[in-house]
Amino acid sequence: MSAPDLSLGLAALLGALQGVAEFLPISSSGHLALAERVAGLEAGAGGHSFNIVVHAGTLLAVLIHYRDDLLAIARGVLRPGHASKDVPDTTGASGHAPSDSFNSARGTTDHAESVPVDSFRAVADSPLPAAREATDPAGHVPADSSVARGVTDPAGHVPADSHGRAASGSSATDARALFLALVIGTLPLAAALAPPVEGLVIATEHYPKAIGVCFLVTAAMLGFAEWRTRRQQRPQEVPRPLQALLIGLAQLVAILPGISRSGSTIAAAMALGLGRLPAARFSFLLAIPAILGASLKEAIGLMKHGLPAADPLAFIVGFLVSFVVGVATLRVLLVLLVRVGVLPFVPYLVVLGLAVLALG
Repeated sequence: MSAPDLSLGLAALLGALQGVAEFLPISSSGHLALAERVAGLEAGAGGHSFNIVVHAGTLLAVLIHYRDDLLAIARGVLRPGHASKDVPDTTGASGHAPSDSFNSARGTTDHAESVPVDSFRAVADSPLPAAREATDPAGHVPADSSVARGVTDPAGHVPADSHGRAASGSSATDARALFLALVIGTLPLAAALAPPVEGLVIATEHYPKAIGVCFLVTAAMLGFAEWRTRRQQRPQEVPRPLQALLIGLAQLVAILPGISRSGSTIAAAMALGLGRLPAARFSFLLAIPAILGASLKEAIGLMKHGLPAADPLAFIVGFLVSFVVGVATLRVLLVLLVRVGVLPFVPYLVVLGLAVLALG
């Protein structure tokens, strides 16, 4: 395909595909590589650079969705001595923890009856960015109970809300632990800066059978993680340093198209003991330095070698579409994690992987 063939329509289509596949654990890079191969879009015509741009669009979606977590981490790291001053009154006449207070969960209980959640919006727009996992051994937050509404259970636990965002009860210590885990989890990505690694990624983008195998690897990771999660008695919220390193290694492997970044990191986190929503939160926060680093690297390359032979407006369209679709898809994924987990994605990846192997 010649350079002008990265049309606005194709850019919008690929941007939407990125927005969906980045957050669902099905590998956005694998789907983009296959779609670009079908469309005939080559790396020299902007294919590889375009992939980085639409990834940056989904990065913006992550930054906006998890802004409360990022602010909590910043406060915990930069102003650890001020954490206790921000704690409001945590109990009302009924003993409920106020759903809109930042540090409302410590030591409070709620003996209220369950509050049914009868719509998608009630789950996706739960007002409390809470952190404690529900007491379901599988790490579920029951959609028909008070915990799905962000209130505390009789044991004093505050479950992760369906946003998967940071705890309203998260202390400065929690924030520092999460920050340390994110730093450690990011370290393995240094290997991705090596030129041979980037060459391997670009080569894999144009070898469908390798992408098919990677889809099957993602399916196996998700299936194993779901099996492990359902056997856990009390899932964690924040990974310990060694766990963070292992999750970071899973993210490094996911630079190969077909191995889902979100899928591999969520699966690794779940297999290592985190509940579903804390695993998703850590996965997407861990994506911030990964996608930001790749975007900066691509920007430096563009400044050195000039823009690819493609319409710059197509890059803008792809970025905007991937952002808008990404915001919506992230919300849907977190609701799905609450209700059904990651297992439903396994059959899709198996069928897709086998089809790519057969047709590639």
